[in-house]
Amino acid sequence: EHDPFLISQARFMIGCQSGPCAFARALGVPILTVNAVLHYSLLPSSMEMGCFKRYFRVVDGTRIELSLAEAVEARIYMLDNSYQHENANVQVENASSEEILAAVKDMDAWVANPATAETEEQRAFRELIEAHTNTLSDETHTLPLPIADYVGMCLPGYRVSPSVELMRRRAAPADISESRATTTAAPTVGVADEVMAKRA
Repeated sequence: EHDPFLISQARFMIGCQSGPCAFARALGVPILTVNAVLHYSLLPSSMEMGCFKRYFRVVDGTRIELSLAEAVEARIYMLDNSYQHENANVQVENASSEEILAAVKDMDAWVANPATAETEEQRAFRELIEAHTNTLSDETHTLPLPIADYVGMCLPGYRVSPSVELMRRRAAPADISESRATTTAAPTVGVADEVMAKRA
């Protein structure tokens, strides 16, 4: 019962996409969500940063890591539960402690200077999410939970951790990047749509 008061006194909250974050959003407290997941129903606060889990696609028995952009392009944000992830051959892993620490530093710097401009990584993510929201609107796509016809992460104030994005990009071996061009392009397109079709 003390959670709302303690959160209200915080400079910013560090948490996962769970119930207590609702208090921070209602109270206008900035949030850093660690081990965030792509999901269309997330309605972020006016100042929220995500340190995402890592996404992998299993193709012909080989596990290949997807960049955050590739996971968005695959519409993984429409998968609701572990069963649907399994059906789509999608696996997730928690962010590393080093990534979480880097995200905390990113968030601390943003809170210290709210006027900080978006980085290239943050702008690219926002524009990609906006494009998918427009596509869903054009398709009159029916989302599994009938709460919105948009992907909430496109709302103003939501940013990805730029340091984590850079860390993962630099850590990706060159041969992985080359394999993506031939191995993941076709399978990752619309994996969520495939699962929805199976469910129907």
